[in-house]
Amino acid sequence: MKEVTVCSKCGCRDIDYLGKGKCFCRNCNEEVEARDIYIATPQERLRNKVYATGNKWAIENFNATHNW
Repeated sequence: MKEVTVCSKCGCRDIDYLGKGKCFCRNCNEEVEARDIYIATPQERLRNKVYATGNKWAIENFNATHNW
């Protein structure tokens, strides 16, 4: 997963990280707390969909064809 820091008030990524959990948000025009979010890659989203089916053979096939 990819970790991205966003504004905790509006959720935009257009920020300057100031350290110690603070950032200056250009959208809000104020200093607010920063928040880290995790974004799944397309491969992780596909893996989660396959695992959610519960189909044993689909999971085995996915694991055999994708090197993690």
